[in-house]
Amino acid sequence: MLRRGTPVQRLAAVVLPAASVAIWTAAVVINRPSYTYHRPFPGEAGFAVLRYATVPSMFVLAALLLATTTISWQRWWTRTSIGAVAVPVVIAVLTNFNGQPTERSAGPIWSEQVAAGVEACRADPAVDPEIDVAPDGAWVAHAPCELLTRG
Repeated sequence: MLRRGTPVQRLAAVVLPAASVAIWTAAVVINRPSYTYHRPFPGEAGFAVLRYATVPSMFVLAALLLATTTISWQRWWTRTSIGAVAVPVVIAVLTNFNGQPTERSAGPIWSEQVAAGVEACRADPAVDPEIDVAPDGAWVAHAPCELLTRG
């Protein structure tokens, strides 16, 4: 990309990865994450995953997509090389992706509370049932019976 690209593409080829590293570093330095999602057991070696990693990841992805605009796709070995790298990466991502537990994973199950609220509304339409929002029950939402019994 630095040889074949336009001046704007060359600039982006340098700025996007640099910005990715700078933003990731700033997020780590400023936030000092106390919990590492990938190592639930204390003492394991690892690297913290930040919720602020989205933007640096998008910069890296943008740089990769920009690189595809300057590749000569006519050569068979170019297509083969990219396929040989891309296919295993896609397979690895798809087979290893799993959701991580969050602070609210152990929280209240809303469907059960809504069902209980509907029953309470049938018994007494004047009451507005409370639905727990947070796991500890400190945050509640008052659901009007007309909302719960609709449809």
